Formats: sequence, C-alpha cells, structure tokens
Amino acid sequence: MHGEVSKKVVGIILVLFGSIVGYFALKDFFYNNNGSMDSDIIGFVVFVSLWSLTFIIFGIWLIKSDKKDKENSEKRKYNGVTIDADFDSVRMITRGGGIDDRSHNHTYYTIICSWVNPDDNKLYYFESGSLYDDPNELIIEKNITKFKVTYEVGNIKNYEVDLSDVEECK
Repeated sequence: MHGEVSKKVVGIILVLFGSIVGYFALKDFFYNNNGSMDSDIIGFVVFVSLWSLTFIIFGIWLIKSDKKDKENSEKRKYNGVTIDADFDSVRMITRGGGIDDRSHNHTYYTIICSWVNPDDNKLYYFESGSLYDDPNELIIEKNITKFKVTYEVGNIKNYEVDLSDVEECK
C-alpha cells in the first residue's frame, strides 16, 4: 500500500517554502545591504521574489483545487446518481522521472468501465482514479464484472468510480 499526498499538503508546503525563501531574500537585501543599490543584488532579489511568489500562487491554487475536488465528491455523494457500469479493462500508465533512468519510472493503473444510458441509448466510458498496484488479479479473484459509478445529475462528466472492491490496490 502506498501513501498518497494530497494537493492540500503539497500546496501548504509550496506556500511555506515560497514565503520563507521570499522572506530571507528580502530580509538579506534590506538589512544586510547597507543601502547599496548594486544592479546584481537587485536583479537577484527580484528573481528570488518572483520565484517565491510563483510558489505561493501555485500552492494556493493547489489548496483551492483540493477543496473543490472534495466539494464535488461530497456533492456527488449526496445528490448524485449511482449506476452499475460494466468493467472493461485496466489501463497501465508509466511516467518517467528522469532521462534514460528506468529506476525513476512511476507506474499506476486506472480502471475503465462503460455504461449504456437507457434514456438516450448512448454509451459512456468512465475512468477511475489512480491505483498503485495492478488490480487485474484481484478483479479476476473476486470475479468483479461491475463497478459503481456516481455522477452528478445533469453533468455525467462529473463522476467518480467506486474503488472499494479493489481497495487493496490503492
């Protein structure tokens, strides 16, 4: 089982990092510079301050994004429609972490399932959130053919695949 770091935690770390770096850069400039306005020093302070501000803004965006994701999930939970979608496949996704270095590759899996809406006879596909272990064996072992999918009324694109049957793979 792998731990998952939330967007909120990463956002808080980025805001703190940006604030601390910005504080020390400005403190060093104003208190240790003795009034010198050397262009190299000013350029460095501006550069560090802009990067600090970037970290802070991106961190705040991650915190707000995490909050919105949780609100959408709660909204679906209480106001959504739950259906049984047919299991189609498991998708393996590998992302590299470095140039020609396979040891830094990260592999995760998502579950693809489908459902035909009886009202309009349209076929819809749903992709789950990330799983860190391959769920294929567990799906076969438990003979899972359907997954519960909850979607927002009037907005089928806002959905969540229930992964409780393959919880061990998270």
